[in-house]
Amino acid sequence: MTKFLSASALSATVLALTMPFASAAELSEGKATETTRKVNQRYIQMLDFNNREDFEFANKGFIATLDNPIVKSSNGKIVYDLSAADFTKDKNPPDTANPSLWRQSQLTGIHGLFKVTDKIYQIRGFDISNMTLID
Repeated sequence: MTKFLSASALSATVLALTMPFASAAELSEGKATETTRKVNQRYIQMLDFNNREDFEFANKGFIATLDNPIVKSSNGKIVYDLSAADFTKDKNPPDTANPSLWRQSQLTGIHGLFKVTDKIYQIRGFDISNMTLID
């Protein structure tokens, strides 16, 4: 498995904690502060975002998923809407988002039925847990 995060992530965290806090004027909605931009840029420099091996692993054995990824209770109430996280799909993170967390959101957003090996399948990404099916 790819080691995507490294100990150098600690340096970005230290950088964030040692930089001055944003002033009220910097905290306009939808805009990253200079501190946030610097920390996020540090992650982009530290990590290999061109390495797509984690996405290959996450999609390995994919069979199918729901056309409409909304999970409803037995009485029809929407309990989980997987499309709510679609804003991260195939997009680069904005200045306001940590690039590593953005990527993790893309990976955890992969959902469906997957073949693990002969007679073993998993349903992933529809909840916080996976379901393994043995045929």
